[in-house]
Amino acid sequence: MNELQSLKELLAKPRAAQEVRDDGRHRLQRTIHGHGPVTRRRRTPWLAGALGLTAAVTIVIANLGTPAPHEPNSPPTTSTPRQVVLSADAVLLAAASSARNQPANGAYYRIATTMSSNKVRVPGKGYWIQRSVAKEVWISPADESWVIFQDLGWAPATDTDRAAWKADGSPASWRLKLRSGAFCRKAENNGAENLCKEQVATTTAGPRKAERGTPGIRRPGIVGSLGNYEITMDQVRRLPADPKKLRAQIKRRLPGAGKMLDTITYEAGTGLILELPVSPAVMAAAYEMLAATPGVRSAGEVTDSLGRKGHAVTMGADGSKSIRNRTIIDPSTGLPLGTQTYRAKDGVVLGSETVTKIGWTNEQPDLP
Repeated sequence: MNELQSLKELLAKPRAAQEVRDDGRHRLQRTIHGHGPVTRRRRTPWLAGALGLTAAVTIVIANLGTPAPHEPNSPPTTSTPRQVVLSADAVLLAAASSARNQPANGAYYRIATTMSSNKVRVPGKGYWIQRSVAKEVWISPADESWVIFQDLGWAPATDTDRAAWKADGSPASWRLKLRSGAFCRKAENNGAENLCKEQVATTTAGPRKAERGTPGIRRPGIVGSLGNYEITMDQVRRLPADPKKLRAQIKRRLPGAGKMLDTITYEAGTGLILELPVSPAVMAAAYEMLAATPGVRSAGEVTDSLGRKGHAVTMGADGSKSIRNRTIIDPSTGLPLGTQTYRAKDGVVLGSETVTKIGWTNEQPDLP
């Protein structure tokens, strides 16, 4: 039995004393950061019974240094990286271990993200651009929450596109016929492409705006949703810090999921990590729940839209084999760097949400 296998079994024991579990997580973290026993190039087996994962896909984790609390993927130290081969379940267990070290309370739970839309090819130019929107969600236990958002405008999608854009004279706007809806695509197929309105896409950012409440929620006390139902701050506080109990609660919130239960559980679990003001213990339980969800696979090291490197796990989007969802994790902090939806056949990213800050803070929102 290798080191990581024994550590996972140690963490999985339901009645293990807390000090034993803490020791196991400490040993796991030491292994990840190059301070413990390493079995080079050896795959950690999936736990078919306990973890229920379906494929032994390995990834490489490097020592990324020690970032400051609740700042995803801070710059690494200058220590020499030491690589350890881990599988997706081990990555998620490591993220769970690191997440427990994050601040457990504050004046607000802050989630700052940048969302990027599908890419659009500039007619006659050959390069792609995409629109981005910045969003800050500030959730207060005192029920005074805010959403601050800003349209960041359009920009070249990749470094290659940026080079082509510069060669094109770095235009600040484009006239595009945007095809974002299924109705529009259907109309085009019937020869009625004029229903897709031509719009001006510009690089100019819009003003910052703020609204009270949480995104899409108008009723007081609601801080988001979990599964098919809205959730209050009090209900978030009572979420179990146990992966099996957490999965059971999510299942109750997904009536009629049927064969899609695992896929939707993955989406609900990542949504919990990315969108709800949870405690470090509940975030850790969500990672452990994802590790035990059949169909979750490693995607190796991934670079997000800000150029930060993290390690990703994937699941088919709504059960699809052609479109997949990817969650990128900073293994040093256990915090999410973001999510991406991409085509399985060529890895092309169709849309992404990048996390710049997440967690409890005593800072105050900078309202426009």
